[in-house]
Amino acid sequence: MADEEKKDERSSSSNNTKNLIIGATGVALTAAVAGVAGAILANKELRKNLGKKTVQALEVVSKLAVRAEKEATAGLKYLQSKAQKEDKTLKPAPKKVTKKVKS
Repeated sequence: MADEEKKDERSSSSNNTKNLIIGATGVALTAAVAGVAGAILANKELRKNLGKKTVQALEVVSKLAVRAEKEATAGLKYLQSKAQKEDKTLKPAPKKVTKKVKS
């Protein structure tokens, strides 16, 4: 019976770790998309060469990516708190340290 409890505990910890990795990857990818779209939009030379529809699409993608990043970050924080409750060896989540780029 004790072996089954240990196995369940390890399985739960493994699932928490996998979920945290997936969540962190999602945050990183959405931040990258927002960054690339923002960088293209901020570059006046590139913006001139792009069509009006392309610029509009990039603006929409940038806004959606920023919103998705916020949602993914909130989900990741939830997963981290859940994992910490179950696995006391996990450290608390670091505070978000990002600089806002003025455009």
